Amino acid sequence: MFYSSVRTLLAIFVLSLCCLVPAGATTYVMMTDEALVDTSSLIVEARVVSVSGAPVETPSTDYRVEILRLLKGRSPGAEVVVRQLGGINPEGRAMKIWGLTRLGIGDRALLFLLPRHDGTYGVNQLILGAFREVEVSGERVAVRDLEGASELRADASGKLASVSGGDRPRDVEGFSQWIAQRAEKRFRPADYFRDGLVLPKYNLFADASCGGGDGRPIRWFTFDSGGSVSFTSNSSGQPGLADGGVSEIQAALAAWTNDSSSPISYLYGGSTASTSTNNNIVFDDPNNAISGSFSCGSGGVVAVGGPSYSCSLQTHNGQTYHPTQSAGVTTQNGIGCLFAGAGGITLAEEMFAHELGHTLGLDHSAVSGALMNPILHSPSIGATLSPDEVAAVAFLYGTPVAPPAPPAVPTNLVAAALSTSQIQLTWIDASNNEDTFRIEMNSGFGFSEILAAGANATQITAGGLSPSTNYSFRIRARNTGGDSAYSNTASATTMGVAGSAPSAPTSLQATPATSTSIQLTWNDNASDETSYVVEMRPTASGAYAPIATLAANATSYTATGLTALTSYTFRVKAHNGFGDSGTSNEAAATTLANVPTCSDPNALCLAANRFSVTATFDTVAGQHGTGQPIRLTADTGYFWFFAATNVEVVIKVLDACGFTARPAFWVFASGLTDVHVAITVTDLTSGQSHVFVNPIRTPFQPIQDTETFQTCGAH
Repeated sequence: MFYSSVRTLLAIFVLSLCCLVPAGATTYVMMTDEALVDTSSLIVEARVVSVSGAPVETPSTDYRVEILRLLKGRSPGAEVVVRQLGGINPEGRAMKIWGLTRLGIGDRALLFLLPRHDGTYGVNQLILGAFREVEVSGERVAVRDLEGASELRADASGKLASVSGGDRPRDVEGFSQWIAQRAEKRFRPADYFRDGLVLPKYNLFADASCGGGDGRPIRWFTFDSGGSVSFTSNSSGQPGLADGGVSEIQAALAAWTNDSSSPISYLYGGSTASTSTNNNIVFDDPNNAISGSFSCGSGGVVAVGGPSYSCSLQTHNGQTYHPTQSAGVTTQNGIGCLFAGAGGITLAEEMFAHELGHTLGLDHSAVSGALMNPILHSPSIGATLSPDEVAAVAFLYGTPVAPPAPPAVPTNLVAAALSTSQIQLTWIDASNNEDTFRIEMNSGFGFSEILAAGANATQITAGGLSPSTNYSFRIRARNTGGDSAYSNTASATTMGVAGSAPSAPTSLQATPATSTSIQLTWNDNASDETSYVVEMRPTASGAYAPIATLAANATSYTATGLTALTSYTFRVKAHNGFGDSGTSNEAAATTLANVPTCSDPNALCLAANRFSVTATFDTVAGQHGTGQPIRLTADTGYFWFFAATNVEVVIKVLDACGFTARPAFWVFASGLTDVHVAITVTDLTSGQSHVFVNPIRTPFQPIQDTETFQTCGAH
């Protein structure tokens, strides 16, 4: 398994070997946005209110977030607590796990959540279900920091291999509307990606480590005095491996112990029934550390783990470290399918050896053949240390080995167009110790790396480009000692092609369909278009923005996810390989008023179905349940908990908007119980929700609320 990490910059070390950082990384198979929505119980747009250490033994961090918009699920109230692995526990022990997303106070985020048994929420699939909102070039986009993680993908032969993680920015508003519609079983294409934006660097949901993260590496000090560290494994075993993974774990431990360049001594201590992660490897996530489950069909996080260390400091070879106190590995439930096939044993050995490298304090290596490289080798190298790992542990635990000097900068970069889609690059190799050349391109959105060439290369061709488009390039050489400076910048424009843009569409008409949608129709006047682009803006103000790209010959589209009683203006244009047509005429329409719908089978639908009322209960014996609703009149109903013949709570929601002294909806309730009761009342028109709570062992206190729902004017 590999745990991917958000890299921590260590100013005192410039090591390509295996950058020394405290903890491991996360391996995942990418989930589609559709799967992420469908497997999440609660999806919210939220703002972080506070960040604190969680009051639990395993170092964790609690993020209290204010819910700004509910996109899926039943409202849990105005705020929830999101609990993530990593941080400092009440005894002062810290654990840092890279790959988790980090948010600061005041940050906004889109969160895909699952309820936890302790009343808090966990991020679905640990790193995949948290998006931070950032502003780029005047746009609000949702981003995840997956660059440090390892993504498992199937190659052409169907064999799983690992690549460096990455993600695509998403327009916040478009993504949020798409989520809300999918939650309501209204499906449409994912048209919210904002590819090409140059994103700022960011961190999402990580642990709050010592002093907020002091950048110091960690190591075991046990080996310095001839001691050993013994790892056990949970007796349940790893599904998918013949002996539960014991042989593969032993081979991985031995790989590090048998290295003669360091005093590392990792031993296998046998199996145990314990599910603790103190020097223990546990399987199928018995402690629910990773929210969600892994599926070989839809993907997810494979495992998480790393060392647990003290915030105190100790010195070795003149350098300051945090001392490791224990370490552990947790595999996600459902990953047994990854080990199917003839190469499963070797794959498991390589994954466990890689992860044990993280428990020693090693991060990912940039060397392609290294065990600690984030790319899973094909064929697998098993539990085999490369010279890179040997040098890394010699530096961390023995006599340090200095990295080589970075290579000299390549010179005389020249770019020349070969065709409508290719530009050839040539340069002079001015160094004799590079491992690769890294090629970056700028097409108007900033430089980003697109290609890599091997040592001693002096040319490469960039392909897949657009006709008649100017591109700029620069390169630098790289080895384990670092990167050279950038070369000169060279530019070229791809060749053009003959042809013309399609004819513009005409007779655009806009007709309101519902409170959240408008139907568009137009005349298709082109015979050579490849797509149609629909653009929209609020009629009152604002610039046009694309909302949909449709297939050739389209003559209609329904714009969804709109706001009730709001006017929108639209235009349409055709597109082909030679460019865009002119735009159609503008057409405007106003959405209809909201019509409340109350469809929850566990809810009372009161006040002309405008209000949804649900109830849950908890007994002294620990029984938890949902109240069963019985409607009596348009305004009144009751809930029973244990038997249909036993009335527990009676509730009325009264439309008092005609009372000029106090225009509001009034809520009255009474009960015949002393169990813990939580009654959630939601105004489906305004979206406002409130939870009324009766404490356990307390005779039900009457509710006479005439103030909360002053929402008479909502539409």
